[in-house]
Amino acid sequence: MEIERLTRQQQKALYLWLSLVADELRNRGLDMRKALIAPIIPTKESVLEMIWRPIMQAYVGKTSTTQLLKQKEIDEIVDIIKVMFMDMKSDVVVPNFPSEEELYYSKVAR
Repeated sequence: MEIERLTRQQQKALYLWLSLVADELRNRGLDMRKALIAPIIPTKESVLEMIWRPIMQAYVGKTSTTQLLKQKEIDEIVDIIKVMFMDMKSDVVVPNFPSEEELYYSKVAR
């Protein structure tokens, strides 16, 4: 049985979601200080490297998003990140993972 990896569309959805999380953190005036001493403005890349990737490595044992299984592993990581922010008692609202529809409209809006 072949294990299904993320599709190109799912990769795009992941990067859109990382951007949405970064936007929410910036909108709340938060930076990435908890991870590093210097203030870091949340970006798609910093959310990927400082939040997503460490959780991905710890919980699913993968080092690259291209190794993730199509849906199960992304859902698990998103849920962990949502719980992490709830546990911090922050007012950050972690967005839901983008649907195909949202990906389409984000492409059209550009």
